[in-house]
Parts: sequence; C-alpha cells; structure tokens
Amino acid sequence: QTKVRIFPANPLTNFLEVTEYGKCILYNAMQYSSSIFCFFSLLVLCSSYTQTVFEGPNKELCPLIHQYSPTTTTLHSTVDNEEGEFNIKDEFHRVIRCQRKTWDAALKNENVAKNRYYFVLPYDDSRVVLNQTPGDPNSDYINANYVDGYNNTKAYIATQAPLPNTVNDFWKMVLQENVSQIVTLASIIEEGKVKMHKYWTDSSANFGGIDVTLQSQHNASDYTVRTFLVENKKTHKSQEVKQFHFTQWPDNDIPGMDSFIEFLKEIRSNSHTMAPTVVHCSAGIGRTGTFILADSVWQKALNTKEVEFLQRLYNMRDQRYRLVETEGQYLFAHEAVAVLLRDSSTSKTSKNSNDVRNEN
Repeated sequence: QTKVRIFPANPLTNFLEVTEYGKCILYNAMQYSSSIFCFFSLLVLCSSYTQTVFEGPNKELCPLIHQYSPTTTTLHSTVDNEEGEFNIKDEFHRVIRCQRKTWDAALKNENVAKNRYYFVLPYDDSRVVLNQTPGDPNSDYINANYVDGYNNTKAYIATQAPLPNTVNDFWKMVLQENVSQIVTLASIIEEGKVKMHKYWTDSSANFGGIDVTLQSQHNASDYTVRTFLVENKKTHKSQEVKQFHFTQWPDNDIPGMDSFIEFLKEIRSNSHTMAPTVVHCSAGIGRTGTFILADSVWQKALNTKEVEFLQRLYNMRDQRYRLVETEGQYLFAHEAVAVLLRDSSTSKTSKNSNDVRNEN
C-alpha cells in the first residue's frame, strides 16, 4: 500500500510540487483557478500505484515511500560488492524527499529573512520553539528541527548554518536546550560562496545578551574542537559547550572515510548528557542528515545488534525536510557504519585476547 499525503503549494514559489520516485514535477499552480486540474493530474501521475491512500484535503501530493517495507541489512554483505551498492542506492530513492507537512511558521513575513534557503524550511510539528522575548511574538522562530535518535526523542537538533541576523537566536537555542555539543559540518566559504556566518569567537563576544568565551581549542588534521563557556548575563545560566568543526566535507558530496570515522569517534567519546546535539552544515539537510543517519544507526547497532537504514531515513525525513540529499551520501553512511562496526568488533577481539593472556 502506498501512502500519499497532500499539502499546500509553497507560497514562496507559487508552485505545486508533485514528487514521484524522488523526482519532482512542477506545475505552475497560479495558472489554474480550480483544483480539479491538479486533482486529475495527480490521478494520472499515480496511475502506476496500487492501493494508493490519499491523506489531507486540499494539500500537495507527496508519496511518502514507494512500496515501502522496513529492512534490516547485514552491512558486510551489501557495501562490499557492486550489486549491494546498487541495492543501497535504489533503496535511497524509495524514501521520497518532498514536503510532507506544514511549515507555516517559516513562511510568516517576519520569519522569511531568517531562512538561509527559501526551499529548506522546518516542519511546524518538530521545529525548535524558542522562548519568546516579551513584546515580540515572532521571536520564537529558528530554522531548526528536533530529530529523534534510535532510542531517545530529540537526540539531535538539525539546523541551518546561522545567518548574521540569526546568530543571537542560535546561541539562545543552545542555552535553552542545554546543548553541550555542536557539530559543524560546513566551512565559512566553500567554492567562493558564503555557506556560513562565523557564529563563534576566537576570544569572547556577546550575542544578544549571551556571553560566549573560548576556553580551549584543539586542531586535528581535518577538524577542530573548541570549548566555550556560554552564559546568559541576565539569568546567569551557563553551559560548557564543545564545537566539533569538520572542515573537509564538500557540499553535496562525501568526506574522506578515515577523517570522518575519527571525527565521529571523537564526538562520541565526549558525549556525556542526554541533551540534544546540534548538527548543522549550510542548509542543514545534506551533510547534516548524513551525519545523523550514520551516528544513530551506529548507536543502534552497538546496542541492539540491528542495522537498519531505510526506516531510520524515513523517520528522519518525517522530522526535517530532505535530510540526506544524495544517494552517494546514503551509501557513505552505510560504508561508515560498516567500518565503525568492524572497528568495534576488532577492538572487542583484541580486548578478549589480552584478557586471556592476563589470566594466563
């Protein structure tokens, strides 16, 4: 059974977006005064589907997943051969990446300028709602969504790279959500384009009443770890926050495997709380989604011995639009988890051998 939900056309583009097999067909909705045309167009589009279920009146057609069935895969038998790689890439396109839910808060006139990209907006039902500033009803908005981990809700906050006009909101979110880890996957300038505003400081700075002070910095070959003291001057609430800044991940591409594995292990070795980990790249969907997918699948595999990517991606995209942008990124997440699990298995074998030698 194929489930289909229908959502409003995006007012920013005045287009009705129809998605099938991960490919978007755009109809200029402004040309048609009646929804009858759209309805029949959608019927034609979905003629290849059986037992199609439509959900939500007067909304945009979006098949959530084509012939969906959750799978648990054994990585070692899938990522190490061409057929397995093809199957993984084919699986990626079974989870449709178009708009599934409303993002009304993001489209308010007062909030539009707070979005880095007009086509990457946070769903209303999972967005991070900031505490309002008295007298400013729109001060609760930031382009960020909670994303669940494998066994705990709100394990991550997936967000865009801060803009000059949203830096204060970013640090406000960090303190409000008791964040102790920020994962930064973009560089300020990439291929001559500004991808991120520098929202941190090399010494100390104040961001909208929040003091941020650099306490230490460690530079590795492909990433930097910075430790900050973050304090609200009015409430005196303070938090130590580590920023893990990966600098060798091209946009819409994949990083070097060894560097990524080292980076992810470094982050996990410093994870000591249940507070959300903030993860962002530039748009907060491609590199961000790939990191969250690899990390959460890895953690589940370590604790349950189950490896499950398709259901995980499906759930993630139900919380933030278009997480994991390319089939290459999806394949990379599989390969990364395979390496991490091999390393874990090797480490356990080595430890058991040492224990036996010590007993003898």
